Amino acid sequence: MALVLAEQWLRLPLHLPGWRGGITIALLVAAHRLGPPAFACAGAAAVALAFSVSLGSALLPGVFHYLLPALVLDLCLRRPRPGILGAALVGGLANIARLLPVLAGSRVPGVSDGMLWFPFSTHFLSGACGGLIASLALHFLHTQKHGPHS
Repeated sequence: MALVLAEQWLRLPLHLPGWRGGITIALLVAAHRLGPPAFACAGAAAVALAFSVSLGSALLPGVFHYLLPALVLDLCLRRPRPGILGAALVGGLANIARLLPVLAGSRVPGVSDGMLWFPFSTHFLSGACGGLIASLALHFLHTQKHGPHS
């Protein structure tokens, strides 16, 4: 539910496509690292999707916004779990997956047909930052709890 609430409440005028996806990716990476190993992100995304639809959002955009990046994360973050930089890379790719309607020819608000490199790069960077921040935070919490060599 934190995925949906962060989407609803955060209104920062960053004017960069995909910046909210960084928050989504961070929360999904955290769910993957903290949850059961198989499809923790997809489970969290399914709950977020149901919660979002119950608040009146449309189903199909939610599938691209929550479920598709979660599946990319679950498939790419399987054991052995990648390190912090690997999670950042996968986070960037998962956030780009949200743009699949553009590749299928659908019109997505805020994405100019002539400048696809810009939204793809900002989605990647935002997702990578989200994956990096979540991985670093969880690594820090783990080392504080168990010591640096566990």
